[in-house]
Amino acid sequence: LTLTCDTTMTGDLTVGGTVTAQEFHAEFVSSSIIYESGSTKFGDSTDDLHERTGSLDVSGSFTSRGDTFLNVMHDYQAEGQIRIGRVDGTARYHLIKAYNDGTIGNNYLTFALHNGTVDTTADVMKLLGNGNVGIGTTSTISARLDVYQSYSSTDRPMIITNGTHETGIQYDSLLINQNDVPCIRLNEVNNSQELTIAVGNENSNTGIIGVTGQLVFATGRSAGTQGYDNTNARMTIDSS
Repeated sequence: LTLTCDTTMTGDLTVGGTVTAQEFHAEFVSSSIIYESGSTKFGDSTDDLHERTGSLDVSGSFTSRGDTFLNVMHDYQAEGQIRIGRVDGTARYHLIKAYNDGTIGNNYLTFALHNGTVDTTADVMKLLGNGNVGIGTTSTISARLDVYQSYSSTDRPMIITNGTHETGIQYDSLLINQNDVPCIRLNEVNNSQELTIAVGNENSNTGIIGVTGQLVFATGRSAGTQGYDNTNARMTIDSS
């Protein structure tokens, strides 16, 4: 059958062989397309756009080539999600949640893991657009790294383990660098009592804790006291 003109069909068309066309335009309304074997190619250049409304179920691997591997776009000021889970019909999955806004502090990327209950996840880590990171907390993240853990006899908010041990080798388990008065503040929240350990390097201001090369311990201070304040300094270890 050779056609050199436009043809309109209102019935069914069954082809037992191969259909070859330079361009093939089709519109499917409330229909299904089944490819039992073979490969399918969509587009021939990077500016081709294929839009789909509805869900896409892929059995097998998904490969994307290019500078942008996957775009997940949502409405303005709405949270978009990537769900990673099981295909056995059980709603057990993990989530990556993203929000984009014109205000840098409102932007976030949240990781939520399946918590053992069907169709339920728990947020475990959140990255804010201003660079702050929350682990165990996703509500108020007020520091570059904000770690929260509910109290228990076995769970700890943070453990630092140096797995390498070499005799005669010098190394640091934890290094805190700061230009002026590095401080560690241990605060008991309920009683607003605090222990401060500070390395003083301010010798020009008597209201500032310590002098150059001193390690100063201060106790019994209120939680609002800044670490470099000399209130209730109890012990000073001089560099000499």
